[in-house]
Amino acid sequence: MGKTAIFLTNGTKIKILKSLIFTLYLQHLLIKMNIDYEEH
Repeated sequence: MGKTAIFLTNGTKIKILKSLIFTLYLQHLLIKMNIDYEEH
């Protein structure tokens, strides 16, 4: 259990981090577009 748990967390941490960064990046783009749209 211990070894598999560590293996899983290492693999999933990277996946979760990648998806988190991707989601934050998308949100940032949407907000940026929204602000640009409202300003013009």
